[in-house]
Amino acid sequence: YYTSGHGEMEFGKTILSLLDKSNYTMKELNTLMLKEIPEDCKLLLLNGPTVDLMESEKDMISAYMQKGGNVVLFYGATVEKLPNIDALMAEYGMNLVDGYMADAQRSHQQIPYY
Repeated sequence: YYTSGHGEMEFGKTILSLLDKSNYTMKELNTLMLKEIPEDCKLLLLNGPTVDLMESEKDMISAYMQKGGNVVLFYGATVEKLPNIDALMAEYGMNLVDGYMADAQRSHQQIPYY
């Protein structure tokens, strides 16, 4: 499942192809319209949200994760503060910091900060 309604970026053809080859079936999930994440959700993708989660959505995703649910957050470039998403990450010891990530050994066109 992947969320909708938060200004997320579209998934590219490459990632969709890889998920399909890995036998994942993608379904759009509007968390504003639900009381809980569906039980058949094996992986919840949050793809570059530009608008923060509502408190109820954060609580719902947190409950899903506490039951063993899997979430992948692709944090996009945004100038907006996303305190509920940050709080969700903090529950698992992850904090967003300003800076760059680089891979000098496997970089695209020798640009490690790409």
